[in-house]
Amino acid sequence: MTPTGTPGDGSACTLDDCAVVVVNYGSHQLIQENFAPLSRLERGPNVIVVDNYTTDREQRSVLSLCARNGWSAVTERENVGFGAGVNHGVDRAVKDGAEKILLLNPDASIQFEDLVRLRDRVQQYPMTMVAPTIRTPAGQVWFAGAVVDLRNGTIRALHGTKDPGPDEIPWISGACVMMSRELWSMIGGFDENYFLYWEDVDLSYRAQQLGAIVEVLQHASATHSQGGTQLARTRRSKSNTYYYYMARGRMLFAGRHISGTRRARWMLRAPRYAWDVVLHGGRRQLLHSWSPLVAVARGTSSGFVAAYRASTTDKGHDFLNPRRRDGSGSLMPGCGSALPEGPDCSALRAPGLT
Repeated sequence: MTPTGTPGDGSACTLDDCAVVVVNYGSHQLIQENFAPLSRLERGPNVIVVDNYTTDREQRSVLSLCARNGWSAVTERENVGFGAGVNHGVDRAVKDGAEKILLLNPDASIQFEDLVRLRDRVQQYPMTMVAPTIRTPAGQVWFAGAVVDLRNGTIRALHGTKDPGPDEIPWISGACVMMSRELWSMIGGFDENYFLYWEDVDLSYRAQQLGAIVEVLQHASATHSQGGTQLARTRRSKSNTYYYYMARGRMLFAGRHISGTRRARWMLRAPRYAWDVVLHGGRRQLLHSWSPLVAVARGTSSGFVAAYRASTTDKGHDFLNPRRRDGSGSLMPGCGSALPEGPDCSALRAPGLT
């Protein structure tokens, strides 16, 4: 990251209207490595580190890190989950006056110029959730948009493939995404019922239902070292936490947003999806332990329960905005209706959506 940014005195060279929100879970060293260049910018963004509690020692390290770099810290007394942690961080950012919000993983980094591109895009089109192309440290595309098929809950990546179909809803990863304060407030932030995983699918879906656009800015990039926030593991293996919440989140989404025969198809496909999730960690892991199968089965079961509750006891709940601040479904002040255009963006518009 270039500490001084692009030469000149224009607003494009300053980021003091932005906040970067990062949720920490035992990974303060990664944040130091990936975020420290932000503190050297003359008029850089306000960095807010939310510490999801692991140990007293880790929380002290986070407070020390923030003090050294002039960042803000939000400390949790327990691990409240990714979505809730982000919500608390954005609440702090809005209180401090941020107009644009960038969500960034601890194991992700973004160059100054790319951050400015995202900021300028959101400034021009406030009703847009925008993400860069996310790459691995080796330069390979890790994420450039994806879709979920509302008919059965299958997911596919969009990079190098066809555009969304009539029954597919685009979504972008919460690893790196920017939006305006107004749009965030209108959506209501993350649904905190998703402890981990699928909360970004849910957020993207709700944004589009409220008239927003999700897009990938092709000429902006971020780097993501996948799994860098987890304890050291083999190259392909995943944690049981990953298996559990990936399976649970899918069914929770179905319970909140899918109904009728389509929800039944989501449920019927749950075992196939669970197996695909386990395969993310490779088949060889099963030679050593069956715990991934147990975890994904438990997550699927928990998801079925959550989906049932959403379809019965939660009737009348505003699933499009679980944390709505203005109490209405109208656009918040400052949210324009202009939609993004131009060759530099890939607006992931779903057919039939505004």
